Order: sequence, then structure tokens, then C-alpha cells
Amino acid sequence: MESFSFIERLFESNVHALDRFETRSEALDPMLDEVIGAKKTLTAALSGEQQALLEAYVDAYVAYARQTERETFTRGFRFGASCILDTFVLKDE
Repeated sequence: MESFSFIERLFESNVHALDRFETRSEALDPMLDEVIGAKKTLTAALSGEQQALLEAYVDAYVAYARQTERETFTRGFRFGASCILDTFVLKDE
């Protein structure tokens, strides 16, 4: 069926939601304020070398979290696309 070929293309593509747009919920503001405050407090208590180590850790963790979020979204999207294909497009053989 030609009408579902877009699903097949998306299923086979490299889908990364955060590469296209980013939104933030206002409900996250209190959490973000807490994270920022804790980082400021911790940074003030550390020496220069320790601060650099903390920054390196935070940067590495953020990169890891972004990558796992993208991979989780991609897996979920492909699973959903495969369910649609199985349900509406593919015939039992």
C-alpha cells in the first residue's frame, strides 16, 4: 500500500527527536532551579581542580543522557511504526 510508505521510510530512517525541536515544560522549572542551586553550592565548596573535574563529569553525563534519550525515542518510534505496519499494512501469509 503506497499510503503507508512514509511509515516505512520513517521506520528505516535515523530518527532523533531532539535534533528537530526542543520544548520544556514549566513544571520542570522548580527542578531546574534546584539543580542550578546545588551546582552553585557544590562548585563554591570545591577547589579549582575539583571544579574542573566536576564540570568534566557533568558534561560527560549530559552527553550520555542525551544519547540514551535519543536511542530510547528511536526504539519506541520504530516499535510504534512496526505495530502500525503489522496492523494496517502487512498481510498474514
